[in-house]
Amino acid sequence: MKPETLAVLQALAKRETASGIVGIGEVIDATGFEPHVVVNEVERLLREAYITGELQRLITGGDPRPWFLVNPLISEKGNDALETFASEKAEPGPSADPRADRWDAFISHASEDKANFVEGLARELMSRDLKVWYDDNVLEVGDSVRKAIDRGLRGSDFGIVVISRDFMRKDWPNRELDGILALEQGKKRLLPIWHGVGRDEVEQYSPIVAGRFAVRSSIGLVAVSDALCRAMKRGRVSATGPQPVAEPEPGPIFMSLVGQLANSRVYAWVVVGTAQETDAKFSDDEIESLTSWLAAIEPGATAGIANSGFIRMAVDSPDGGGTLWTAEVHRGPVINLLTALEIQQVPEKNAAVIPFETLVGWWATIVDGIPSLAANLQIDRVRLGFGLYPYGPNSTPVVGLAFGEASAPIQRARHQIPPWHGQTSLFDPFNPPRGVLDEAVHSLLDTFSYGRVEEVQLWVANGVANGTLKGAYKGHATPPQDIQKPADAG
Repeated sequence: MKPETLAVLQALAKRETASGIVGIGEVIDATGFEPHVVVNEVERLLREAYITGELQRLITGGDPRPWFLVNPLISEKGNDALETFASEKAEPGPSADPRADRWDAFISHASEDKANFVEGLARELMSRDLKVWYDDNVLEVGDSVRKAIDRGLRGSDFGIVVISRDFMRKDWPNRELDGILALEQGKKRLLPIWHGVGRDEVEQYSPIVAGRFAVRSSIGLVAVSDALCRAMKRGRVSATGPQPVAEPEPGPIFMSLVGQLANSRVYAWVVVGTAQETDAKFSDDEIESLTSWLAAIEPGATAGIANSGFIRMAVDSPDGGGTLWTAEVHRGPVINLLTALEIQQVPEKNAAVIPFETLVGWWATIVDGIPSLAANLQIDRVRLGFGLYPYGPNSTPVVGLAFGEASAPIQRARHQIPPWHGQTSLFDPFNPPRGVLDEAVHSLLDTFSYGRVEEVQLWVANGVANGTLKGAYKGHATPPQDIQKPADAG
C-alpha cells in the first residue's frame, strides 16, 4: 500500500467528530500532504471501494450526494483543495483559442445508451454548429477521466442528461448529474431527456429531476435536437413547413372550455389549444408526455383517468374540502387547467380580492412549460385561453386584485365583476412573443375597472421574460404557511 494511501486511511479512521463527519481539511492537516494529493487519493479509494460503511458515513455525514459535493462545504481547506484539484494546474497552459475549454453542452449518459441513442444525438447536435462535450470525442488514451469530466462540467453552459434505467442504476452518471445541479446556481443548466423511462420511475429516482420539463427520446433525434437547440437558444433548428397565411379559428373544444363556468369558490383556468383539433387518439408515449408535463406544472397532481381519448389529473384538498386543481386533456389535443385561487377578504366590506401575482404567476408557469409540451407532442403553434369565475365561499363577490410587488393601477370603481374570459392569437410555443400575456392582462384589469395599466403589463412581460414571475405561483402542494401573501388592495 502506498504511503499516502495508508496515511489517508489512518487519518480518516481517527477523525470522527461529535457531528460524525470528517472534514477533508482535517485529513490534509493530519497527513501533511498537498491538498490535491489528499483529494485525489480519497476519490481513488472511494472509486475502488476501499472506503465503505462507517468511513463512507464519516466522509459524507450520511448525505446521499457524492462526498466531493458534500464535504468541501465543511472545510475551507477542503473547498480550496477541490478548487486546486479541478483547476488542472498540471495540465498544459491555456490554449490560444478562448473556446478550447468551453462547450455549449455536456452530455451525461450511461454507456449502454451510446449505440441506440447518444452517439446519434451527439452527431446531430454537432452538425448544428454546437460544441458538445461527449466522452468518445473528447477523451484520449492516457487522460484522467475524473479530471476531464470535471473540466467538461465546469466548462459547459448546459448539461444534457439522458435519463434511462441504466443511467439511474449506475454511480458515475449520477455524479455527473449531481455536478450539473450543483453548478446551476439559479441559472437553468439541466436539460433532461427521458430515454425509455416513465414519470413514475423518474420520480422515484429523483423528484427534483422529475419536476423538470423534459423531452422524450421517442420523438426522434431531429425533434429532440430541435427542442435542445431552442432550450439553449443556440444551434440550428431544422426547417419547418410553410405556415398558413390565414390563422384558423379556435376549435369548438377550445371555445367551450374558455367560456366554461365553475362555482363555490374563486376559480381560474387556462386552456392550451393547437391550430387544429382532431379526433386522433393519444399514443402511450403521448399519454406519458402529457401526464409528466401536467405533474411538472402542478407538483402533487395525480392521474385519475389516462387513456387514449381523455386524461384527467387533480390535486385534492387534504381536509376533504374538494378539488383544488384539475387538468383535463381532450383529443386534439386541448388542455384545460382549472385551479382554485387564494382569496383575501376586504375588511371593511363583505367582499374579497385575489392576489394578482399568484394568478399571473400561474399563467407564466404555463408559458414557461409550453416549449417542452410542444416538443414532445411535435406541435408548432398554440394559443392560450384564460378565464376567471369571481365568487368566493358563500358567494362572496370578488371586487379587486391585490397587486403585491406589481405597480397597482388606479381602480375607477370597485364592483363585483362578472365571469371573465379571453384568449391569445396563435403563437410559436418555442419563442413566445414578449407580450404574450399583454392582451389578457389588459382585458382582466379593464373588467375590474382599473385604468392606466401599461406599467402592470410591462411588469408582467418582464417577469415572464426573465423567469421571475413564475415563482409567484407555488402550486397547491405547498403548505399554506410557505405561500407569500401579497398585501391587500387599497
